[in-house]
Amino acid sequence: MSFRPDLFSSRIIIPIGVVAVLLVAGVAMMINNEARLKKAEAQVYPHFRSLKKYPDALYLPKVEVLGPRGGPVNLRKDFKGRLMVLNVWATWCAPCVRELPELKLMSTARQLPGVAVVAVSIDLPKNVDKVLGFIKKFRVEDVAGYHDYNGRLQASLPIRDLPVTFIISPSGQVLYEITGEVRWANPDVVNFLAFLDSIY
Repeated sequence: MSFRPDLFSSRIIIPIGVVAVLLVAGVAMMINNEARLKKAEAQVYPHFRSLKKYPDALYLPKVEVLGPRGGPVNLRKDFKGRLMVLNVWATWCAPCVRELPELKLMSTARQLPGVAVVAVSIDLPKNVDKVLGFIKKFRVEDVAGYHDYNGRLQASLPIRDLPVTFIISPSGQVLYEITGEVRWANPDVVNFLAFLDSIY
């Protein structure tokens, strides 16, 4: 059988060239996204008391909390595929309570249609009526109607101060930990979350 350069080119060289172009484009996109992410972090950083990025793979644990309808909600499973803003609060934490209306406003921002905003109370089970009173008063039942009734969420995440918020990727990876009160409806904060939603 004779060697045909035209067949060699079409069967070997062209597919290798296509793969090489795709790899270069993928690397370029990754580098571009990383640069854009650093710029977005720098712009939003002044709005947070503390913004900790998790470079290592820490994943949201498979724990259940009580949901707005009173039944169990598996945070990792039930919100899989969506960027999640996971806020941890308590009725005895004044900054936490002040954040609730802001979280509600952010949850309705038109730039964040695919982002899940979930505020979980860590109040003791005996105080659940107080929790319900707070969320009803501020009309945030759909956002803040979650309760860590068995303490497993607190035991599984690095919760040291309140309020604390974790930004979770659609695959369940913890991306950021934000401590302190935040004006969540601020356009810079909303745009930052929208950017995260676009790249994850």
